[in-house]
Amino acid sequence: MNKTKTLTLLAMPTFFRLSFLAVVILFSTAPVFPQNVLNLQECIQLAIERNIGIKRQGLQVDLAKDNLQTSMAARLPGIQGFFSHNLSSGKTVNYENYTYINTEYQDGNMGFQGTLPLFSGFANWYQTKSARYSVQSEADKKAEQLKAVTIEVTVSYLQILYAQELLALSEAKLESSKEQLRMNEGFFESGRMSKVEVLTMKSQVAQDNLARIQSENEVRSAYLSLSQILNLDNEKELTIVKPANLDESISLTINNPDEIFAYARENHPGISSAEMLLKSRESLLSASRSRFSPTIALNGLLYSRYSELGVDQLNPMAPYPYSNQLRDNMYRRASIDVSIPIFSQFQTRSRISQANIQAQDARLSLDQKKLSIRQDIQIAHTAALNAKAKYDATDEAVKSAIETFNLTQEKYKAGISSSVEFKIAQNQLIQSQLTRIQSKYEFIIRTKILDLYLDKPILLE
Repeated sequence: MNKTKTLTLLAMPTFFRLSFLAVVILFSTAPVFPQNVLNLQECIQLAIERNIGIKRQGLQVDLAKDNLQTSMAARLPGIQGFFSHNLSSGKTVNYENYTYINTEYQDGNMGFQGTLPLFSGFANWYQTKSARYSVQSEADKKAEQLKAVTIEVTVSYLQILYAQELLALSEAKLESSKEQLRMNEGFFESGRMSKVEVLTMKSQVAQDNLARIQSENEVRSAYLSLSQILNLDNEKELTIVKPANLDESISLTINNPDEIFAYARENHPGISSAEMLLKSRESLLSASRSRFSPTIALNGLLYSRYSELGVDQLNPMAPYPYSNQLRDNMYRRASIDVSIPIFSQFQTRSRISQANIQAQDARLSLDQKKLSIRQDIQIAHTAALNAKAKYDATDEAVKSAIETFNLTQEKYKAGISSSVEFKIAQNQLIQSQLTRIQSKYEFIIRTKILDLYLDKPILLE
């Protein structure tokens, strides 16, 4: 029997397509890697701590906070100091008496100047508002990534359990085939069975052994996948804890999808991030429109100069130190500057158009996010209901298949049943078990997705 075909599942949304695997409870002990024995919560925490994408998004949050601080600081006055020392020669103006001279001399100036913005058409206010929304948007993006990593780890964790279950079934099937081979060899020696049936059974044992080897490879691959999510250097350093009461998850009730979406619409960080981005873009649009408004600023200047040609008017024959010149030549000025935009080569209009397009794109992004979440919830809810119904239906089929197999096995041992009947009963039992396992774990993963939208902790107990 090709077990790979039994794992084929319905198509899922892009976010959960890779995460949806039918996973099952162990029937046997998994390979033990004693270095790191982790349960699901520990795996999730470790993945969050080591995830590079989350760390990078944290830097985006810090960058948005810095932009907010810069925008708020733009309301403060700007103060600059300046100093200049010159070496001059040739014909120039002597600023001490405003006459032309032809000589070599040194002079310089220094001072402070400052600007305090009084009014800019509320552009800075809107920019600060936009930056504040941007900080919240980036923080919500980080929270959304935390949810994505949580479900990714949960699915990978369950995939290991599923691979271990396949290994247990492969080993059980191999042992059953070996037992049937021993019985066939006994029947052949007693003349009750042909050599062909013995050889056929040997071929079946070889096939079952190959299936067991493939299942062992799947366990290793599943561990490798989880270790890569956790950013571990070696998958052999990891082993997971088998949940003790996983079957109890099947008895859980499923919330109404409309109620789940209503909660997600108000609380999901993906929607909140898109809403904050829209408000940020709308604020930037208002800031761009403010560029049509006049700007008013208060300017101040404190200035002084000195020159090698300087002369003290009170004592022309005495030396005139630079320090005294700086004191005597002190100049102060305060002014109010008003700038009225008249024509800016359509740059302001272009900025407004671009900001408006960005705002519209953010609005569509919000609508798309809401639609995507609603569809994911509807798909997960429907799949969970279908899986629950399928599990309930196959539960009785498994019980019936077990009874049929046991009865056929006894009849085969007694020599009143053919090997074909025994093989049919065995395949029916394995197929019914796989079907029940698939439906159970499909239900579990779908309910965990819904729990994530309700902000419930993801637990496997």
